[in-house]
Amino acid sequence: MGIVFCICLYLSTCCCSFQNSYSAFIQLMPVFIIIIVSVITQLMATNPPYSLFYKSSIGHVISRETENLQVPYYVDKNFEKNYQGAELQELEKTVEKDYIDYIQTSCWKEKQQSKLYFLLSSCSPSCNQLKKEEIKEFTLPSGPTSWQTEFEF
Repeated sequence: MGIVFCICLYLSTCCCSFQNSYSAFIQLMPVFIIIIVSVITQLMATNPPYSLFYKSSIGHVISRETENLQVPYYVDKNFEKNYQGAELQELEKTVEKDYIDYIQTSCWKEKQQSKLYFLLSSCSPSCNQLKKEEIKEFTLPSGPTSWQTEFEF
């Protein structure tokens, strides 16, 4: 009887440790999947065929211009082999669209910065007063607002 009990006890602990290992593996499975997918994605990623800026790190060192708007862009040394004819025209349209998007974004940022500089610059006493009033509009009150004090429970 004692030997049978020892064998059962041994088998149950052996089986139990296998189940613990298996459940730990199952719990770590999503982490393994995420790592594998990210590695595969990195291996499949390719460099873009052009850049609006000089980027020697990815080989975009040869300067070119689009035919239509004369937008400067940079390509790698194998660019002329890969892009000719209609493919080149489509790529140049994309370059011009990206350039226009970049210019629009830069313009918007400059406008935002100039508004901020105007608020912070000192030009005259009336401008200083105006600046103080406009800055008050942009800052939140430190204490509770009137509607918060009215409806306190």
